[in-house]
Amino acid sequence: MAEHTLHAAPEQTQQTYQYDDGWVVAATVDPLVGEMDIDTIDTTAICVATDDPAFHIELTLPGPATDAHYRNGIITVEGL
Repeated sequence: MAEHTLHAAPEQTQQTYQYDDGWVVAATVDPLVGEMDIDTIDTTAICVATDDPAFHIELTLPGPATDAHYRNGIITVEGL
């Protein structure tokens, strides 16, 4: 099995939004990816497709995450 790592480039697929009460990082991936497991460690989110573990993406976060979701090709990670 070949491993495919995609690093979200801030200028292409990853956006960080700062708010008064926290932040949100949003990244786009192929919407054909059915489901993703998202683990966060300090300032990194590791997102792995459940139907193809060789497909994964790592996101750099501005701080520790409080919540993470994947839906329709969009990964969102939130923090304070």
